[in-house]
Amino acid sequence: VTDAQKVEDNLAKVAFTEDEPGGGVLTLGGLLEQNSNYKGFGNSLVVELLTGILAQGSISADTNKPGRHDFSQFFLTINPALFGELDDLKQRASKMFDRIRHLKHVSGTHIMIPGDREYKHYDENLKQGVVIDDKTAKELETIGKQAGVAVPPAI
Repeated sequence: VTDAQKVEDNLAKVAFTEDEPGGGVLTLGGLLEQNSNYKGFGNSLVVELLTGILAQGSISADTNKPGRHDFSQFFLTINPALFGELDDLKQRASKMFDRIRHLKHVSGTHIMIPGDREYKHYDENLKQGVVIDDKTAKELETIGKQAGVAVPPAI
């Protein structure tokens, strides 16, 4: 859905009631089961369990209530070597990402995987340096002076 009003109307029907005026996680796949929304609902429940219940914060439906702004995060570290040979896992993941990047898409655009933009900027920054605007450079200089850390001059 690309119409903001339609999105708001859909959310009003799904996530909000008079008793629960807060937000919520709208499931992937939309409202209909034939769009596999049950899988999205499962993903939403996992997110709520991890970030709301285990992290002891509010669930998303309660974050809009007065006085309830205890947003929380959940971080998980997994050793992928427990699931197989690292080189094989990396190769399989790379193939999957490449397959996604080459899916049919709108002409003149390209599909990016999370992290693609950052890797592109990282490579550019290695070659060209990091561009910092004058205001940020002055702020860094002030912070450096306060911390007793020499700030290198711009190149």
